[in-house]
Amino acid sequence: MDFRGSTTVAGPRLSTLCERGSLDCPPHRCRYYARRSRAERLPVAEQLQHDYGIPVLVLSHTDTPGNTAADAVCNTAAFPSARLLCFRPDEYDTRGEARAIGKIAAENGWKSITVVSSSYHVARAQRLLEQCTTADVQVVNSHPHLSVGQWLRRFVIETGGLIDVSLRPECSDQR
Repeated sequence: MDFRGSTTVAGPRLSTLCERGSLDCPPHRCRYYARRSRAERLPVAEQLQHDYGIPVLVLSHTDTPGNTAADAVCNTAAFPSARLLCFRPDEYDTRGEARAIGKIAAENGWKSITVVSSSYHVARAQRLLEQCTTADVQVVNSHPHLSVGQWLRRFVIETGGLIDVSLRPECSDQR
């Protein structure tokens, strides 16, 4: 996959911007990272940013136990920042993040976004994001360390969620 020229998103869960850093980069070179990032997502997003020279990293700032890595970055950053944008979601679910990602992508003229999400969440995240943005959506998965029971639980949740987003599409009025 070639990520050059892509805006990068890591998972879904966002909404209202907490701090808006400088976005003085060309629209096709910005990077967007979202989602209540599990610990394994942030390093993947940061590596993509480094490897492909993507100038802006966007993080969901939720102050929740599952988001400590991204929250720590946002809590210690100096704003405004040309390299980092942190936002505080108004809804802590994938649908809320997908709506906000679509809005942010449209506001910034982003034509392509790359989502970093946990491997169990890739299909649903991609489906929702494609419902909420006209930008091209690519998904890169991160690999959480889960027990067999945790994988089974995620399978049930994600299967139900995928059925739900197919029966109740998000953002149909925004595109």
